[in-house]
Amino acid sequence: MKKSIKTRVIFYMIIILVVSIATVSVTISYNTVKLTEHEKKDTLQLQSDKYSKEIQVWLTAKRSIIHSLADAISAAELTGDDQINAILQQFFEKQYDMHVVYAAKPDHSYYRASDYDVEIEDGYDPTQRQWYQTAVSEGDAVLIDPYEDIFTGEMCITMACPVYIDDELAMVVAGDIDLSTILETVEVIESDDNGYGFVIDSEGYIIDHPNQSYCPSHGDKISAKEVMPEIKEILDTTGTYVIAKKDYQGNKMFFASSQIGGSGWVLVSVMPTAKVYEAMQTIVLVIIGLSVLCMVVAAIIATIRVDRELAPIKPIAAAVERLSEGDFSSQLGFSMRKDELGSLQNSMSNLVGILSAIIEQERYILDEMAKGNLDVVDMEDMPGTFDEIADCVNHIKRTLDGLIKDIQYTAIELQDTAMGFGAAATQEEMEIISGELSALAIELMEKANKFTTSK
Repeated sequence: MKKSIKTRVIFYMIIILVVSIATVSVTISYNTVKLTEHEKKDTLQLQSDKYSKEIQVWLTAKRSIIHSLADAISAAELTGDDQINAILQQFFEKQYDMHVVYAAKPDHSYYRASDYDVEIEDGYDPTQRQWYQTAVSEGDAVLIDPYEDIFTGEMCITMACPVYIDDELAMVVAGDIDLSTILETVEVIESDDNGYGFVIDSEGYIIDHPNQSYCPSHGDKISAKEVMPEIKEILDTTGTYVIAKKDYQGNKMFFASSQIGGSGWVLVSVMPTAKVYEAMQTIVLVIIGLSVLCMVVAAIIATIRVDRELAPIKPIAAAVERLSEGDFSSQLGFSMRKDELGSLQNSMSNLVGILSAIIEQERYILDEMAKGNLDVVDMEDMPGTFDEIADCVNHIKRTLDGLIKDIQYTAIELQDTAMGFGAAATQEEMEIISGELSALAIELMEKANKFTTSK
């Protein structure tokens, strides 16, 4: 089936539009996904930094509190057993999240204040405990990583601070703090984009994790790098970048880490990567919908514009069709368009006019010649090759005119000769006249032989 120019032009325009819009749509979608992914990663990192800062502030406050207890004892030089027990009890009653406050002297004396009585085992030496030795070693308030409390069996953290009186170590005061506040802060992360968080202590052990098998139990600690080797890179370079890995449930997640200042701990915030792509689905669908709409509108506009642009071709094609059928009466008229199609229509209109003029002149001249009028005017000069046609017609007319004139002249001579033949008296005169007649006949035949006649 023959395809029109209009069909081909519209087809190729639609192809170009589809490819162009599809390319733009894919590029926009890809860049939008990447931008959204980048924004989500930044948000996750900011979220991790925010909550790590909250934990840091809370830990700093607890460190300051235990430091203030040490300063109070040092300033008042409280060294008596009753004095120490009294200030510990007074201090304990003001702390809602410390379940026990205690102190130990270098002589192994041990003091404590709490809401419950715990029997201290024989041979218990507080000076050999980590909280005591670390505080003495650091000479300032310290945070002890979570451990199982020897008395309660629960995981806790300890804030400890040495007390100096007259530049001599008098004792170390400490307080055990439950992890509820830290865990509550981490749990907030779970409500943000269906994510979760967990904390790792200064030695790389997991303090708390949604997967209970990763949490410390009965004194056993779990190394984060051993059970989650895929996040080792963000644990070694906290706060640097966000990675996408599968978590303990096999779900693809974004992981961000933040250092909790002053503790050596690391907070890891986790968010499903699906959240990024779920947010993108609506955007991509909107882009696809707009792209399809643009294609449809563009196709309609293209069809209308092509119709208008190719409008001059229809009368030109009709005129050419009529010319091929021998009808030179077409009147195309002149176009006001300034483009190529306007020039084509005007040129075609000139061509039709010239051909009509040539045909009309030829018809008129040949008709007059057929009537015997060889005195008809010559064809006018024509442009280009058309002038050769005019010359041929004029040459035919002049040749026929010359031949008729010769015939007319010969006929007159024949008539005169015949009259002379009738008046001849002698045989000799008749022979002379007969010779003249023969010569005239030969001359007339020679002129006629210049033409090729039908058989």
